[in-house]
Amino acid sequence: MTDGSSTSGRSTSLWIRGILALLLVTGLLALALEASTLDFRPKLRRVAHTSNAQQLLQHRRPRAGSGSGSYWPQDATVSLEELLQLQNASRAAASDEVTPDDLFHLSLLHGACVAHKDAIVTWEFGAPGPHQDDEQRNVATLIHEDDPDLLHVLKQCPDVDLFLPSGVRNNGYCEDSMAYTKYLKTRLLPLWALTKEMFDPELGRKVDYFDLCPDTAMLFFQHYWEDIPSSSRWPKHKKMYLMPNIEMWELDETHFWRVDGVLCKTRICEERVTKWYEQQGNPRDTKVIYAKHTSSDQASYARRVLGDEVKPKNFSDVKFIHTVGGSYWKGTRQVIECWLSRPHFPPLDLYIHKWAYDGMFKGAYEKRIPKSQIRLTTDEVDANTFTKAIAESSYFLCPSQMEGYGHYMNQARASGGVIVTTDMDPMKELIENDDMGLRVKSRPRHDRNIFLGGKSKKGKGLRNVPGMVATFSSRDLCKTVEHLLNDISLDQRREMGEKARRQYHKDTKFFEQAMLDLRVRARRDANAVSQVGDDDMEVISSESQKHLRDRPTTG
Repeated sequence: MTDGSSTSGRSTSLWIRGILALLLVTGLLALALEASTLDFRPKLRRVAHTSNAQQLLQHRRPRAGSGSGSYWPQDATVSLEELLQLQNASRAAASDEVTPDDLFHLSLLHGACVAHKDAIVTWEFGAPGPHQDDEQRNVATLIHEDDPDLLHVLKQCPDVDLFLPSGVRNNGYCEDSMAYTKYLKTRLLPLWALTKEMFDPELGRKVDYFDLCPDTAMLFFQHYWEDIPSSSRWPKHKKMYLMPNIEMWELDETHFWRVDGVLCKTRICEERVTKWYEQQGNPRDTKVIYAKHTSSDQASYARRVLGDEVKPKNFSDVKFIHTVGGSYWKGTRQVIECWLSRPHFPPLDLYIHKWAYDGMFKGAYEKRIPKSQIRLTTDEVDANTFTKAIAESSYFLCPSQMEGYGHYMNQARASGGVIVTTDMDPMKELIENDDMGLRVKSRPRHDRNIFLGGKSKKGKGLRNVPGMVATFSSRDLCKTVEHLLNDISLDQRREMGEKARRQYHKDTKFFEQAMLDLRVRARRDANAVSQVGDDDMEVISSESQKHLRDRPTTG
């Protein structure tokens, strides 16, 4: 009885163990089968809300061209090896002269940026080639939010993407952004391009820009970030570059500590940003890159478009031009005071926005200007009229007190005119010596609103440097103009203009090479990220993070 019961118990136990083993094997097979059907493509996978926050599991994407069906090319045209060859060839065959077609390209891009504020503008708009003047073909390169090929276009990730809100696509920032667009061979993105979701039939789900170009570096202009890097959608490894205008008030440590590279247009920017990192620390090992900069050549544009309507420069017919726009810092009050005090001075064409004139000068000068040699223009001037004026003018008054770069002075250089500016940086960087132009004696003054100005009211501002505001009197300006009129011959003036023009071309070529170097840097950074295996996974929490705004805060 005991032996039978024991045998029966062992049989039951073996049977149970067999069932358990079978279930285990079945479970393992099911798990393996399920795993074999998982989508290992690089993408952002949303998980359910927790009590704390929504999380994003981000898998590093493989290199373009590797397995897993990756379709995010880091450049639509050339490989890294070809890019390096292009970099070396550019250095070996460096020319000091920008081609007419390249100058025309800069002007066409600038026009597209200003006119089509909500479109994606790519470097292909007006690019040199047999159809450069074909307006219909150029407009077809613009990308709008309702474009049926939007998904395909956004997938063509460049080495560096540019972001600028539509509300600040004005003359100045379009000069800045289109120079980068051309020479980085990239595109300028408005906010909707980053927030819009599109259905991707290859993945069977919706995607956005950050799915498509997670490794592409992004360049921001000044403080116009729109909280994009603070969004939970921003990939943690995505590189950020900043182009600052260091004379403006908005920048502070939150910007400089957040970026991977600062692109400086001027030496004073490079020196002060570098010194600031030395004083306050550089936790990201941010690189400060001196790239110089450039502007569109309005004079060459006018001559190409208007032809014989544009008269040659006549240095014997002395008259000056002073273009203000809406800036407070162009030295306009000193210009007006100087000309009112010297009725024998040559004519002066003064271009200024009506709202700026009414707010800053009308009350003091409304009755005196009409009786002087000043020819005031406050009405809106069309592009052809204005560029024609730049092309024909021989003498430019550009006595700025501050500049981020100095586009209107640079366009005066490009035109080959004689330039009067101040003897402080960055203005005197564009007019390097007395053979290239004239510089008004100025004294530095601090402005406590400027973060890198030496005496910022912000706690982490740069210290122990001179002020950035050039202070000078109308008498100082008049002395410089009198020196030009009385002591410098016509031949010397022509030579001044020619040297300034040549320096514009040299600086543009320097910028072109710097942008090629930046593409190589960005491509290498992206390749380094994409080589990290899929097992390296980041968990990005949106808790206490900001989200992308639905529309720009600027307008």
